[in-house]
Amino acid sequence: DLMYVNPSVDGRFDSGHQYVFLRKSSDTLLLIAVNFDSHGVLTGIRIPSHAFDYLQLPSECLQETPATELLTGTVANLPMTPDGLTDVTIPANGAVIWKYKL
Repeated sequence: DLMYVNPSVDGRFDSGHQYVFLRKSSDTLLLIAVNFDSHGVLTGIRIPSHAFDYLQLPSECLQETPATELLTGTVANLPMTPDGLTDVTIPANGAVIWKYKL
């Protein structure tokens, strides 16, 4: 759950309409973002350094490795850095699931 560090990020994250969390396996990280608003949104999601430490994430890998959006098949460079913002577009009343290979 990433909501505790994303109550409102520079006016770019609406915790009343968006929900975000991470899931990790041995070689995969998923960034899941859901939008409960009737309008699509470009939002900035903060990933705390504590998440990198706790999940043992290689921060250099997540800055350079392309991610795959599992619902559409889109491949994009979606850098993720400790305590930085990761820009994610979420469709209206929809979700994205970004998969990173570790």
